[in-house]
Amino acid sequence: VEGVPTGAAAHLKRLAGDPHPIVRAEVARAVQGDRLLWPEGCAIVQSLLEDQDRGVREAAARALGRALANSNAAVDPLASALEREDDARVALSQSEAIWRISGSVDELLRRALEGSMSADVGLRRISVLALREVTATCKALPHQRLKERLMALGDDADCQVRDDARVA
Repeated sequence: VEGVPTGAAAHLKRLAGDPHPIVRAEVARAVQGDRLLWPEGCAIVQSLLEDQDRGVREAAARALGRALANSNAAVDPLASALEREDDARVALSQSEAIWRISGSVDELLRRALEGSMSADVGLRRISVLALREVTATCKALPHQRLKERLMALGDDADCQVRDDARVA
């Protein structure tokens, strides 16, 4: 591929197999930030959707969503990974990536609303941020339902969740 440094794809593939999850997650972030590494990089990041580490799967989903906006190349691999995902945070990231790529918001809204009612404070915060972003971006949504949920989160027991919800 024109512009790709010689051996870069092979180097990334080797790093994607590194035993340390931080290194594997950084591969996804690196590919996201460098258009010269596509399409080989896309295939490498897609393979990271199946990683055993939650953080790596989440980084891969975010990278694909941000790097491939308006391109359906990764929707099928993301949808397949989402069907098998049992971690709510990773599923939310995968749903957000599908939304960023295809514009399909239903799954993201479902996951974000579910997450906003979770006992996990971190998941509630991520869900609030996702709901805020969706309401700010998508004009043709049932805003009243989302606003009601964000208002309810304004009374959350966790101060960070309350603050995030009130900004919305």
